[in-house]
Amino acid sequence: MNAAVVVGSLLAILLVQTRWSHAVELKDHDYDQMLDAMEEVHQKCPNITYLYSLTGGKTNRTVLGKRLAVIVLSDNPQIHELGK
Repeated sequence: MNAAVVVGSLLAILLVQTRWSHAVELKDHDYDQMLDAMEEVHQKCPNITYLYSLTGGKTNRTVLGKRLAVIVLSDNPQIHELGK
């Protein structure tokens, strides 16, 4: 299972549990669609989300040339809080 599928599955679960299912269509997403969905959630909920890449700049990519995008959902999304 690739990272996009895992992230997509977790995002779908979160959207259903928080009643945000209207924010993103619940379906299988390819890589580009998943990035778009993550960006859409971040744009709709900027106070509780933080979107960043684990792979950094343009030259630091996966072996397939893709970035590893991460979306954090929290009351303090840019602060790592132990135990949360």
